[in-house]
Amino acid sequence: MKVRHLLTSKTILSTAIFGAFLAISCPCHAQDVAGREILYPSKEFAKLDTFEGVNLEDADKLYGKRDYKGAYAAYKAYSFEFAKSKALPYVLLRMGRCLHLLEKRNAAIKGYQDVVDYFPDEIRYAAAALYYIGERGNRSVAVSDADLFIIADLILLVF
Repeated sequence: MKVRHLLTSKTILSTAIFGAFLAISCPCHAQDVAGREILYPSKEFAKLDTFEGVNLEDADKLYGKRDYKGAYAAYKAYSFEFAKSKALPYVLLRMGRCLHLLEKRNAAIKGYQDVVDYFPDEIRYAAAALYYIGERGNRSVAVSDADLFIIADLILLVF
C-alpha cells in the first residue's frame, strides 16, 4: 500500500503561516505583542550586552514612532555591528517590517526570507516572517480541512 507523504511544501508553508497567526494572536503572548507586531522578549533583552541593548532599544523607539526609514537604518547598523547577536533574527524581521511598511514589498520579502533561511529554528521569528510574506501576497492558496488538522497537530507539537 502506498502512503501519501503528508508534509508537502504547501502543508509546511501553511503550517508556518498558521503558526505565525496563532503566535501573533495568542493571548499568552500578549506581553510580547503590540497590536500585531512581535517584540523582542524582555527576558532575552536583559541578557544582551549593555551597548547592544541600547542600540536595539534606539532602533525600536524609531520603529515605535513610525520612522520606518530611520528604524531600518538603525536595525541595519545593528546587524553589521552585532552580527553574532542572539537578537539578530528579530532584527532581520524588523528590517523586513520596515521595508514592508515603506511599501517596498519585494525588498521586504527578501528580508523575511533571510530570517527563514538563516534562522529556521527560531520559530517565533521564522513563522512570523512567513506570515508576513503571505499577508498581502498570495491569497489564492487554499488550505483544505485535512491540511488544517495536520497544521493543528504540528502546532501543538511546536508550541
